[in-house]
Amino acid sequence: CACDDLISSNCIGALVSALEGDPEAIGAFPKTECIDESGTVIPLVGKPLPDRRGLTPAQRFMRGVLEGGTMFEIFGLFRRDVLYKTMLHLPYYGSDRALMAEVALLGEFVRVPEATFFNREHRARSININDKLSRARWQGAAATKARAMEHCHFLAHLFAISKRHGNVAAPLSLRLHLIRFAAQPAQIGRYAMELLGLIAPGGPTQVRAAALKLTAILRP
Repeated sequence: CACDDLISSNCIGALVSALEGDPEAIGAFPKTECIDESGTVIPLVGKPLPDRRGLTPAQRFMRGVLEGGTMFEIFGLFRRDVLYKTMLHLPYYGSDRALMAEVALLGEFVRVPEATFFNREHRARSININDKLSRARWQGAAATKARAMEHCHFLAHLFAISKRHGNVAAPLSLRLHLIRFAAQPAQIGRYAMELLGLIAPGGPTQVRAAALKLTAILRP
């Protein structure tokens, strides 16, 4: 967990017991509560991943891609042999989404409501950082424009995952799902903005400003 987060005193034991009780499960995750800087419980900031039990491996993978949530579940307990089959966490912001999608491809999770992960909310939390270079620096990667291309790195990571586990799901099927995901207008816009930022510093900012002006003109 992050250095400012907490877990309940029974958390690890409860997660271990859940995995021992369900040999087919590849990971166990506590419920999440949010706390403020003083440790007071506050309303949840973000959302947990939807339940994926009963889905096919490809469906679990794509649910992870499309419904990433706030990645609270990455602060759970994984079976080491399964985790070592993955690409692990790559050095770009948002890599946890791809890791969790890959883990979901390999098996099902167990939720353990009697264990608690306390996620601390504060202004310096990564999801509250708007600048991509700052997020790259927070991630521990080089704060370069190329490293800050979060959406492009995420897509490349997903395509790399799609060809790694042919014994679980057909790579071609996963790639077709990913192509449909990448072809959504919102995604194309994100990739275009990141590429524009790479070749034309300040370009994305100017495009956003122009879009805001156009919206203001067209607004009734």
